[in-house]
Amino acid sequence: MKIRSSNFLHLPVFFLAAALALTGCGASSEKSVTVAETAAAAPAAGSPSPEGALEENGSADFGTAADTSAGSEMPAQNESSQPTPVQAGRKLIRTVWLDMETTDFDSSIQSVHEKISALEGYTEQSEVTGSRLNYAGEPILRHASMTVRIPTKHLEAFLQAAQASGNVVSQSETTEDVTLQYSDVESRKKSLEIEQERIWALLEKAESLESVIALEERLSEIRYELESLEARLRLYNNQVEYSTVHLTLYEADESRLTPSKPLTAAQRISRDFQNNLASMGQLLLNLLISILTLAPFWVPAVLLILLLIWLLRRKVGNAKCFFRKKKKSTPQEGESNS
Repeated sequence: MKIRSSNFLHLPVFFLAAALALTGCGASSEKSVTVAETAAAAPAAGSPSPEGALEENGSADFGTAADTSAGSEMPAQNESSQPTPVQAGRKLIRTVWLDMETTDFDSSIQSVHEKISALEGYTEQSEVTGSRLNYAGEPILRHASMTVRIPTKHLEAFLQAAQASGNVVSQSETTEDVTLQYSDVESRKKSLEIEQERIWALLEKAESLESVIALEERLSEIRYELESLEARLRLYNNQVEYSTVHLTLYEADESRLTPSKPLTAAQRISRDFQNNLASMGQLLLNLLISILTLAPFWVPAVLLILLLIWLLRRKVGNAKCFFRKKKKSTPQEGESNS
């Protein structure tokens, strides 16, 4: 009996030890799970942890890094505010229309051609009309129509030189952005080149004749598309690198030159009076020339009219004489009868 009571006394101690053991196992398992999760979330080997980086670089480096990042953001903002970096990577096609007039036509044309050669440009189309007369005999002055291709980097210099050789009547410019079209063509070209390489690889492994024929047909289609895309890219590059200038140069008299600044009342009166006087003189001269040149038509007509008038007057005179004689003879016959 005594032995059994002592065994019962040891039972609570046994259960307490078991509970402590289970608690320790659970804590160790929770600790191992936590360690695993921490290891998974930690950076890979070889990359220092944030704490290690702070210990190696020191607390002052954190402020330096912040200053560096802030400084790196400021140039980015400045670059975005300037238009030059934005346009540097874009494909822009510039076209300019320039109408000018000059009193020294030959010198202006020569100056334009010299500037084209000096700026590494070329003339795509040129047409010059010579002096001639219109239907009224008035002189029609010369004018030149040119299509010039100038490197885009020298476009402003060419426009300034051209404007200095004459009086600018009108100027307009258009800019076409073909960046998206250019990127699409390039992407399509790269895709076709990749497909072409894969077909070449398949041709080396092809065993049946039908497969070889089908692959070669596809290769022919790809080559045709690649040539078309390359031609389009060359056209885009040429249009972007060389701007187009449509230049029209008119020859003008000093009195009819378009003024570059507003005229005073006296200048306008003097100009209009001279123009009207010149127009009146030209009109009288044209009238005299017309009279002299039409002499073969109106001289015979005038002579014929004069002849008809003379004949008519003679006939009228003869009729009057006849009636006078008849009037005188009629009373004498009455008197004789009586």
